[in-house]
Amino acid sequence: MKQGVDESFARGVRLDEWEDDGSDEFDGTWKKLQDNDWPVWQT
Repeated sequence: MKQGVDESFARGVRLDEWEDDGSDEFDGTWKKLQDNDWPVWQT
């Protein structure tokens, strides 16, 4: 999305893609996503 085109992103919010790398950290995050019905917020 281009800045200013869609209001779904607020200043300071980032969206990072994370390919499945087979790590335990990825698997744990994926499970959190499914359990919480998406998204997972990190600060």
